[in-house]
Amino acid sequence: MTVGTISGGSIDEFQRYLSGTGKATNTIRSYSSDLRGWLEWMRSEPEMSSAPQTPLAEAASSWMTWAKARGAAPKTIARRVTSLRAFGKWLGYPLLVDYSPPPTPPGTPKPLPGGMEAVNKLLSVAVGDDERCMIALCGFSGLRISEARSVTPASIYLDGDLHWVTVTGKGHKRRQVPIPPSAWERIGPVLDRRGKHEPLVRLTDSQARKAWVTCSRQAGLGVSSTHRGRATAATELLEATGNLRLVQEVLGHASVSTTQVYTHVRRSTIAAAMSAL
Repeated sequence: MTVGTISGGSIDEFQRYLSGTGKATNTIRSYSSDLRGWLEWMRSEPEMSSAPQTPLAEAASSWMTWAKARGAAPKTIARRVTSLRAFGKWLGYPLLVDYSPPPTPPGTPKPLPGGMEAVNKLLSVAVGDDERCMIALCGFSGLRISEARSVTPASIYLDGDLHWVTVTGKGHKRRQVPIPPSAWERIGPVLDRRGKHEPLVRLTDSQARKAWVTCSRQAGLGVSSTHRGRATAATELLEATGNLRLVQEVLGHASVSTTQVYTHVRRSTIAAAMSAL
């Protein structure tokens, strides 16, 4: 394939394909943004625009070289490489197969200040069942916002003394996640006010994220996000159990290496406690 064969329409088609694979909304947006940036660069770069027969693989490598020379952050380059490789796989034309992006340090999750007490503060200012269920599911059970929005009464079941919810995460992978009693206090009463297959959180993705930000500010927690609620649940669970594999299962991470970033948080907590002795 060559530079001249790629257009905004092919990126639109790829985006529609991703929507049907279970990719997170933010991931799809990221891929699309990177690919459109690449397309814009190819159209504006003289060497590319004047040579539409340039192999697409060569154009991808040239874009990486160009970005690196202009000081693009390693994390940015690594993300673009992922986007291009995914696009190439969809095209059936491998891109950047032999390219090694610069190493990037793992991102450190940022739990809410105050842990579970902060989640309770969010709940204290939440308005309505939708906001309370969202905060409880993300902050206590560690669900992604997309997963929290998919929870219905039919997806919740009782096993022993604990309620569980079946959710479908990234890549259409299903898993069972426990609902702690602290979360069930907020969620349980809502079930009778919803149809069997009606979402507990009847908010769009944008509405849910905005509601979280508003509650965070009103609770005196500053700027926050639903992912920080998920990070809070994960950190608290790791602190309580020390079991990284268990945390991986609850969060739905494909690899335990993704979950290992929480060990950095745990070590810093232990260090702070020891220094106080």
